[in-house]
Amino acid sequence: AVVSTQSTWALREEIAELIRDAEEVFAKVGIICKAWTEDGKKPDEKVAGEFPYIGVGGLHWYPEVDVVSVPIPALHFGKVKRGRIDPDVELFQGTFGDLEKLCPETDPQTGGKQSGLNF
Repeated sequence: AVVSTQSTWALREEIAELIRDAEEVFAKVGIICKAWTEDGKKPDEKVAGEFPYIGVGGLHWYPEVDVVSVPIPALHFGKVKRGRIDPDVELFQGTFGDLEKLCPETDPQTGGKQSGLNF
């Protein structure tokens, strides 16, 4: 589509008028707008910081090129290790030989045979 320079300037003037009207209404109720951003222009550092976009409703708006993008974080498909087992921990392997580790036949405190265990 071709937009004539004359209609573009008229639209820009209309936008500037809307901004002035909004500022006037905001002043009446004690609201101060940090900055205004128009498409085709670099965003003000007050609202964008060092980024070329402005966050709008969870989206990123790049006003210089008038593009909206959905920020999707990088995906990680690597293996996640949650916690570590101490190297000195003895693991139960599911055999009867390991049963002695879990339920010793002798009482460690008295050294005598524990009652109720029949191996």
